[in-house]
Amino acid sequence: MLRMLGAIRGFTVGWSLWLAEWISLAVFPLAFTRYLMFLFQTSMFSLQSLVKMAFVAFLALTNIIGVRAAGKVNDVLTILKLAPLVFFVIAGITWIFLNPAAAFG
Repeated sequence: MLRMLGAIRGFTVGWSLWLAEWISLAVFPLAFTRYLMFLFQTSMFSLQSLVKMAFVAFLALTNIIGVRAAGKVNDVLTILKLAPLVFFVIAGITWIFLNPAAAFG
């Protein structure tokens, strides 16, 4: 396949993917800080900078410790992201069982 498309195209696609990964990684601390500041209703620049630095330091430290630590952190973050979904599914099913007339009425 590479011969069919040519080495130059493969090289360009590889470098483009690598650059896109590096550029998109810069968005994560910005998005995290923006969501967090929305929750706490503050717009202090110094606090935002501190949160961004702490976020990047946490991710860097996790990766420096090793792949296993990064995998465990990823597992915990995935569980934290899914927990609200599971909570609302269980709450909805519970509500349906407690109020069948309203649910199926």
